Amino acid sequence: MQYTLKKSLGQHFLKDESVSQRIVDAVMEEQPQQLVEVGPGAGAITKYFLKYPALHFKAVELDDEKVAYLEHSFPAIVSKRSGAACSIKTR
Repeated sequence: MQYTLKKSLGQHFLKDESVSQRIVDAVMEEQPQQLVEVGPGAGAITKYFLKYPALHFKAVELDDEKVAYLEHSFPAIVSKRSGAACSIKTR
């Protein structure tokens, strides 16, 4: 499944896996119990947070195309659509 960048939404996606992993490692050093990711896009960071089953993780994405991409790419994601926003959580 493909997705497109939307300049109207100011979308810029992180593609370097090592940077994504370092960001998640730094966050997880703080041992959060809950986490909200705003604008997960294509899931560069999301996929690493999904590896922590004890983490109460949610992501909020406005772009329906990205929500569909995330649901397709990461089966653990369940979405709730509400108006212009979509809250994504793990099962």
